[in-house]
Amino acid sequence: MSWLSKLLWSGEQRPPRTWAEWMSEARSHSGYVREAAVQALALSGHGDALPILLERANDWVPKVRHAAYAAVEGFLDEEHIGAWARALGQVAALRRMARADHTRLLQRIEDFLSTPAHLSALKIAQRDMPRSAARLLLSLELRAAGDEEARYGVLRSAVLSSDIVVASEAAAATETL
Repeated sequence: MSWLSKLLWSGEQRPPRTWAEWMSEARSHSGYVREAAVQALALSGHGDALPILLERANDWVPKVRHAAYAAVEGFLDEEHIGAWARALGQVAALRRMARADHTRLLQRIEDFLSTPAHLSALKIAQRDMPRSAARLLLSLELRAAGDEEARYGVLRSAVLSSDIVVASEAAAATETL
């Protein structure tokens, strides 16, 4: 047992042993516990940890935030694209957070997700996404559209969306073509 584990989980408490316990500890009141949990979740490589890691990227403790940044960057890999589809709502939430400057991390995430193969995988999962994630997906598609014809195709499908905000943004954007 490491000195940190001894310090944090002395007495009746014991260090988490399972992945689910680490997920719970990532929301602990203690910054030390959250940092240890973020590092453990990063090492696990489990896709379900990505939303919590994105949440911790806006943590009020800088060490936790930096550990979460490193963990999230570890998920910028082809094998985790399914996890990104489930975590797109948290990416949209991180765009709205202002506790720290997340520009560099968000840029890396958006560059990763904006490739044609990744966008098509995200589009498949769009039906189960929250509305904020679908709106982020539209902005990623528009960003990735190389020419006016591709941009028109994206906007045309977005105008037919059941999300009124997406449809109205797409209708307004078609006027700029």
